[in-house]
This record gives sequence, C-alpha cells and structure tokens, in this order.
Amino acid sequence: MKHRKVAGIILLEEESVKRLFHPIILEFFYSLMFSLVFLGLAGYSYYYNLYLDYYAPYICAGFGVLLLFRILYKIFTNTFIITSDRVLYIKGLFNIEIVEVSLDKITNIAIDQSFFQQIFNFGDVSIDTASGTVGYEIVMKGIGEPKEVQLLMKNLLVKKETRVLSTYEDKIKPKASEPEKR
Repeated sequence: MKHRKVAGIILLEEESVKRLFHPIILEFFYSLMFSLVFLGLAGYSYYYNLYLDYYAPYICAGFGVLLLFRILYKIFTNTFIITSDRVLYIKGLFNIEIVEVSLDKITNIAIDQSFFQQIFNFGDVSIDTASGTVGYEIVMKGIGEPKEVQLLMKNLLVKKETRVLSTYEDKIKPKASEPEKR
C-alpha cells in the first residue's frame, strides 16, 4: 500500500486534498506599506544626499528588507490543507507545528472580515470543535475567498455525515436472506 504525501503530511487511503492554500499578501498590507516606505526613504535620502548620518539610508533599507522577509516568512510558513476527512494547519519552518481537526469533530465554522478585507475578498476562517478548549482550534488568517472555503467545508461535512449514516444503516439493516423475527 502506497501512501501519498502533501506538504509533508501523509494522506489516508481514501483521503483526497480538496484545497491547499497560504495567507494572501493583502493580509500583510500595513507591513508591506511600511517596508516600501522604508525602502523609499532609503533610496530618496541616498540619491539626494539628505541623510544626517552616513549609515541612515542603509539602516532604512535594512528595515525595509527585514519587513519584506517577515511578510514572505509568514506567507510561506503557514499552510492550510482541507482534505475529504480533515483540516490541517501547518506552521513553521524549522520547528513545525501541525494542528489537525477531523471533519466530524467540527461544530462551527466562522468568518471574520473587516471592511478592507470585504473589499478585497479575503478574511479569517475559524474552526471550532467540541473539545472544550477556549477559543478556536484553527484560525486561518488572511485566506482568499473565505465564504467559498466555509461552503467547501460545510459540503464536506454533509458528505461525510451521509457517508457515515449510510454505512451505519447498512450494518443495522436486516439481510434479505434472514427472515425478520417477531
């Protein structure tokens, strides 16, 4: 039996990936603007010799580049995977944290969008279970098209429930060869 791997996660036999995504860059809009301002100040002060200190443009450029690296790090080290049986959140580069929630344990799927996020169609999708923990199990921050993600998960929940019910009914149904007892 050969298992498939997606983003370092081994999938179960009947499991298929429905969606794999990362936060979109608009989630980090303000950090992106600050980094561009720092890079612009560095270029402007270097070109027009407006710096008070020789190192000022280099310091501004360094802050700008560090903010850009921070944005890229957050985008590419947060992975969300929705499969036919579970939802996975993988976080980290060297110290990897994996949070897994089975679809049949999900009790609530909430969307949080600010006005800015509604305009550009992205937001946070939060998944809650009946585990008794405070807060949500998984919060997918900066996800594009969050309403479609919520609808996908709800459809998967319904499919899984009907699959479980049909297997349960098959087990309790009397066989045709056996007469019913009265």
